[in-house]
Amino acid sequence: MTTARISSTIQTRGLGLAVLRTLPLAVIGCSSAGDIATPTVINNADGITEDFGFGPGPSMLAEMGRLGGFPLLFCRAETGTAGQMGAYHQTGAGSAAAGTMSSVTGTSTAIPALTGTPDQSYAVRIRVTTAGANIAAVPVVQISLDGGLTWLAAGAVTVSATAQAIGSTGLSLAWTDGTFVLNDYWTAQGANCPTDGDATGASVPAFTGTPRDAFDLVVRVTRSAATAGDGTGAIRYSLDGGETEAPELPVPTSRAIVLGDSGITVTFSAASLVAGDRYYVKTQAPVFTASAMATALAALEGAGVRDHEGIVIAGAIDATYFDEIETSHDRLIAASKPRWILAHARGQGASLYGETGSAWQSAILGASPGFSGQDAQLVAVAAGECIMPDSLHRDAELRRSVAFAIAARLAQIDAAEHPGFVRAGKLSLSTLVHDLASSDYSSLDGGGFIGAQSIQGAEGYYATDVTRAPAGSDFSTIMRVRVMCLAARIALARMVEELNSSPDVNTDGTIRADVADGLDASVTSYVARELGRRVTSVQVQVSRTQNLVTSETLPFKVRLVPRGYAKVITLDLGFTLNSGN
Repeated sequence: MTTARISSTIQTRGLGLAVLRTLPLAVIGCSSAGDIATPTVINNADGITEDFGFGPGPSMLAEMGRLGGFPLLFCRAETGTAGQMGAYHQTGAGSAAAGTMSSVTGTSTAIPALTGTPDQSYAVRIRVTTAGANIAAVPVVQISLDGGLTWLAAGAVTVSATAQAIGSTGLSLAWTDGTFVLNDYWTAQGANCPTDGDATGASVPAFTGTPRDAFDLVVRVTRSAATAGDGTGAIRYSLDGGETEAPELPVPTSRAIVLGDSGITVTFSAASLVAGDRYYVKTQAPVFTASAMATALAALEGAGVRDHEGIVIAGAIDATYFDEIETSHDRLIAASKPRWILAHARGQGASLYGETGSAWQSAILGASPGFSGQDAQLVAVAAGECIMPDSLHRDAELRRSVAFAIAARLAQIDAAEHPGFVRAGKLSLSTLVHDLASSDYSSLDGGGFIGAQSIQGAEGYYATDVTRAPAGSDFSTIMRVRVMCLAARIALARMVEELNSSPDVNTDGTIRADVADGLDASVTSYVARELGRRVTSVQVQVSRTQNLVTSETLPFKVRLVPRGYAKVITLDLGFTLNSGN
């Protein structure tokens, strides 16, 4: 016995696929609230924070909804590592001397000393990575400039009694001999912390909570107080390094101030506050594990989940994560559920953290955990970062993967439209950190990463179109992927009507020519009408050789001629005396 069913195969080297924009897009990401691995339809902007709070996932939803509209789907991925805060540092009207080092966290007896004048604000932390009984035993340390969130790429710094420069920071580090115990650490504090100026006020802030995203937090004292909490002091805070600020907040008698929806609270000690003093903290966003992402992907495949065009992953992935994405991608194709997936690689550690642009590029282009050899027909992985406003946090200008801007553009446009179509307008971002048109990062395009670029003669930045499809595939661009997914849905919707039909056959069991011709014309007309100008032409042909009587199977072949895209324009310009030439 055979139950009625329909299946499809997408030909990857014959040109053809896309997605209905009437279908919502889905987002996977970390959030501060909501059910885990439970796909939920979001019908308006208010529903984002009501249901899921804040985090990279809700922020991506908000940008996609703002530009492309609702509904959208969201599937919360369980957080594997909560948002983290680095140590704070401060500036003010004090001295510009290097900071002193705290007592060791551990049992080491060696003593570090900072000298020099820092060129900007740093939160220095030093960690022992190779133990030693003394300096002569050649111990090794790592240095962080953001309070321990990230560590200088150079990593291995051999300790010395002679002062050693810490990169180009203006600071140097020297040691008084003693023992170095593995994983013990010291933190810069006091005068300068170190920074380019010491806070004048005596109040010491404590930053607590779980950051909901990657922030460059600045707390600025706007009104002085003899004692914090006496009713006279006030602050303003910024989540983007001071580019934008929240309204002024008075320091209450408790001296504790919740910093909006950041997940962070600052509590001042009972001492003086001086207007103009600033306190800085860098944070990391929460992240999900590969298995948590896989669980969310599987949830979106489940029965009863609202159908959706594609899936955007709001969180950095590497080769391990890509393996899980590829598994989901293959299941979707096998189940005749054509959906594309957009993910993004990790960002570059900022110059503060010691990773150069070339080192970052080499890392993601290389072998695992890089993406060399990682391919899938309907998957795109973005590379590069930008600065863009976050509507959930008072339009703070946060550093994001360009995937956030590209996803918002894909939510705006038709399946067949190039996301970098210049006449349609620039991407919604303020600054592009990694420009794929630059010779510094042009190899990312050839390495299979979608990103953003500048274009000569056009203001702003524009999306590229590359997917992770293998060489020679017809699905090398996001437009073809989207169109084929759409075409698959349209064709399947029409052909399912033919299930359990009984077309007239010849004596050898094959379908009669006139019946086949009629089906060809009917299905071709339907698919062509639904696809419209997304393709150049459609051709559908039912098999004339299949024995329908014995196989009970009616094969259809659908072929599409795609639209062309003017990705390179040349101009032949010159003078002539013959106006006709």
